[in-house]
Amino acid sequence: MIIVKTYRGHIRNWEELCERLGIDLTLSREEREHEILIKAYQTWGCEMADHMHGMFAFALWDEEEQKLFCLRDQFGTKPFYYYETEDGELLYGTMIRDIIDQPGFKKELNEEMLQLYLSLTYVAGENTFFRGLKKLLPGRYLIWQDGKLEIHRYWKPEFHPDESKTLEDWADEIHNTLKEIMPEVKTADEKVESFLSGGVDSSVAALLLKQAGHEVIGATMAIWGDRGVKEQLKDKLPAKHGACFGPDEKEDIEEARKICKQIDIPFHVFDCAEQYEKIVLDNFKKEYLSGHTPNPCIWCNSLIKFDVLPRVAKLNGIEFDKFATGHYVRLEDGI
Repeated sequence: MIIVKTYRGHIRNWEELCERLGIDLTLSREEREHEILIKAYQTWGCEMADHMHGMFAFALWDEEEQKLFCLRDQFGTKPFYYYETEDGELLYGTMIRDIIDQPGFKKELNEEMLQLYLSLTYVAGENTFFRGLKKLLPGRYLIWQDGKLEIHRYWKPEFHPDESKTLEDWADEIHNTLKEIMPEVKTADEKVESFLSGGVDSSVAALLLKQAGHEVIGATMAIWGDRGVKEQLKDKLPAKHGACFGPDEKEDIEEARKICKQIDIPFHVFDCAEQYEKIVLDNFKKEYLSGHTPNPCIWCNSLIKFDVLPRVAKLNGIEFDKFATGHYVRLEDGI
């Protein structure tokens, strides 16, 4: 018997896997993905991630073999942590707060991480701010059996340049690949809102969804407005002192407006200043107090895209089923 002990994520190719593994397509998403994990493990064992697309971290308990199997997705999009106690037990979870309150956990500061964090603004590698509490790195799985811990790497990125293809060939391949994965990202009956910065990622996502016949809405946000915050910062931290500032907010909005006009979709600009201050700052506080050390740029970007803007859009009467956007990707040490 296989038991799902913890799971966080989303399996993109769930329809294909349900057909291959004989799983009812009408199940709820939670039931369906738990069934996929169980049957994929029973079918492919430790090689199950080779058949799964998406972002996921989970732990499965094999009752017959008395074995714990934990896995993190190829790029480490979803986190997974573990801790060996002095009594020889293994604590684990997809969030640090799942572990630190369990019996056997000793809350000790890992001072060696301070210099690394102050240099990079996040904690790279497998260690965390808590001594002994470790991250399962991307593309790895963990086996715990008879008090022994094993970690194996099942995937790593490889670069094999193909000089025979032209730039146009590569452009076509990227375009066709994106078209192929769109059905895994969005079902036919869902309405999409695209967070447009005017950049390549979000613009391509909006265009491909529109070409596939989906209803797409373009949106971007105004945060700084006329408050002059960025201008004040520029005065205090001029570029020659190493300060780094993104494009002007008005420029972003105008670029996004041009994209929407070009691909013929509606365009909205939302005032997100109030929600930005509440959600982003509050979440930063909660994360750091719970022991997480998120990269400020990536974490802020994620909160804006997947919490602030969708929330403000709905307050303005814009309803949608899926949210398409460009992404920042950080490759962790050891990937």
